[in-house]
Amino acid sequence: MRDTRFLKKTKNSIVGILAVALFSLTYFREYIFLGINKIIRHQTFVPNSIFESLAKLSTNQLTLLKWGLVCIFALSTCALTVLILNIVFKPKSYIITTIGTYVSILTIAFICVLLGYILGNYNKGYYFARILIGLTQSPIILLLLIPAIQLTKK
Repeated sequence: MRDTRFLKKTKNSIVGILAVALFSLTYFREYIFLGINKIIRHQTFVPNSIFESLAKLSTNQLTLLKWGLVCIFALSTCALTVLILNIVFKPKSYIITTIGTYVSILTIAFICVLLGYILGNYNKGYYFARILIGLTQSPIILLLLIPAIQLTKK
C-alpha cells in the first residue's frame, strides 16, 4: 500500500515538473519572439541583452531564425506533451494521437499560408496560420487532450 502511494506521488511530482517545464518553455518562447519582433520593427530593446547580437542580422535572417525557432519550440512542446500524457495515461496510442494532433494543426497552418498565397491574400492566410502555429507552441493542446482522452476512456 505504501509503495503504491509513493509511486503515485512520484508520478504526480514528475507530471508537475514537466508541466512547469512546459509552461516555462512557453513563457521563454514568448520572450524570445517578442524580442526578435522588436528588432524587426526597429524598436528599442534592453542593451547587453541576448537580443543585442541579433540586432546585427537582417530582417530576412531574423525571419528565417524565427521559422527555425518555431520548429524547435513546436517539437519541444510536442515532446513535453507526449511525456506528460504518457505518464498520466499509459497506452502508447496516445502518443500517436498527440503527434497526429500536432502534425494536423501544422498541416492546416501550411495550407492556410499556401491558400493565402495562391488566392493573392497572403496576409490573411498567414494570420490564420500564425494562430494555429501558436497553438503548437503552447500548453493548450495538452489542456485539451487530457479531458478528450479522459472522455474516450469511459
